Amino acid sequence: MSGTHDSALHFIVDRLRAHGYRFTTPTPTTHARFVAHRERARDLRDVLGWTLPFSGDVIPPEIAEALLVADAIEERGEMFLSRVRVSTLNEDYYLHSAYPTTQQDAVFFGPDSYRFADFLRAEFTDIPPRTHIVDIGTGAGVGAITAARAFPEAYVTLTDINPAATRLAAINWVANNFPFGGVMFKRGDGLHV
Repeated sequence: MSGTHDSALHFIVDRLRAHGYRFTTPTPTTHARFVAHRERARDLRDVLGWTLPFSGDVIPPEIAEALLVADAIEERGEMFLSRVRVSTLNEDYYLHSAYPTTQQDAVFFGPDSYRFADFLRAEFTDIPPRTHIVDIGTGAGVGAITAARAFPEAYVTLTDINPAATRLAAINWVANNFPFGGVMFKRGDGLHV
């Protein structure tokens, strides 16, 4: 995907912030139970959080257009379905794969992401400042972004074997107001990348 696609995804996150969008990703079981009782989306949370089919009038036109530009929407008869979800964790917004995450290159975000961020924040209070942080298997970038908030002077390297993950992690990095200076995104499975 090109820079235009990524810019459209940045735009979506910016607009969601402006609309006060919030979504806490539940377990897959809870998600399945919720969507089993609702046929179609009623609002932005249903479209970009719960991944429910929607008609064009449910979301603001600029967000619908950005989903099209980002190639992040598919037609389902007379309805549409988002290919991405957006979840919030504290003040941060994370793009990740739509539910269900059955694609081979799915980028996961869920309850473990929240627990991981909580664990890191708790551990970071007891260690001295760091100059370089490496997030191996970054996924949507939760570990790296949490670490960068705790150690804003550190250089951060995000790695993942999934190119879709490093791409979304890079988008999430910028969408959460971190500059591209002092960060590197690498495809790989460890420290040797």
